[in-house]
Amino acid sequence: MNTALQIIHASKYREFPDTLLTLELCRSFARLEGRKVGESLRKCAKALSGKVNNRNLQGTLRTMSLSLFPESEITRIRGCLGKMEAALTREVRDVILTEDNLKELAESAA
Repeated sequence: MNTALQIIHASKYREFPDTLLTLELCRSFARLEGRKVGESLRKCAKALSGKVNNRNLQGTLRTMSLSLFPESEITRIRGCLGKMEAALTREVRDVILTEDNLKELAESAA
């Protein structure tokens, strides 16, 4: 995992990659099991919206739970995560993270 993703996973924004992964798993299992993908994503988004702390992510999930095209919100979350990663990559080009750095970051995010 690259440095930017390590920082995201140890920060208060760790909900973003976790949420994206959960939604992608929901989509894959819906297809695999023959369920309606859109309906499954809307239900998953509704359940997740009550569990995440980030207001922007909550709003995106609420929008997704009502959307006719919920997969567009997955694209939005992926884009947001990509922007975070790109910005962090620019900021921490030559930084090497240690376990202590990540623990400190995780504690300050909690």
